[in-house]
Amino acid sequence: MSQLRAKLTEDMKNAMRAKDMLTLNTVRYLMSSIKNWEIDNGVPTDEDVTKVIAKELKQMKDAVAEFLKGGRQDLVDEENKKIAIIEKYLPQQMSAEELEKTVKEVLAEIGDSNFGTTIKAVMAKVQGKADGGAVSAMVKKLTNG
Repeated sequence: MSQLRAKLTEDMKNAMRAKDMLTLNTVRYLMSSIKNWEIDNGVPTDEDVTKVIAKELKQMKDAVAEFLKGGRQDLVDEENKKIAIIEKYLPQQMSAEELEKTVKEVLAEIGDSNFGTTIKAVMAKVQGKADGGAVSAMVKKLTNG
């Protein structure tokens, strides 16, 4: 079992003991997503678990945007609490300056400003430390694409 998955399991037990329903339900939701990934793909590594968690986080952030459009501040507040819990399980996100530096390094390495090639190379370097949307925006900015 991956270390991250073991930490999720331990946090779920602690949330049960503390009767912290928000944390308990959020971690259960993540565990369910990881279990579904496991059924489809086999035993997950820490990297696989991180990808699943990042995907769920992105979906929650998208939901927050939709709730804001719909004027549902109550749901926005609840989702933001869940997002704060989930972010604890992901690597520290890169700052805009760090991301810009990484994109510039990749552009210098590959010597090609093809958008797709650059995105692929940058995503491989920043695995889990930067959102795909942020990477895309930075590559567009630096390649005038």
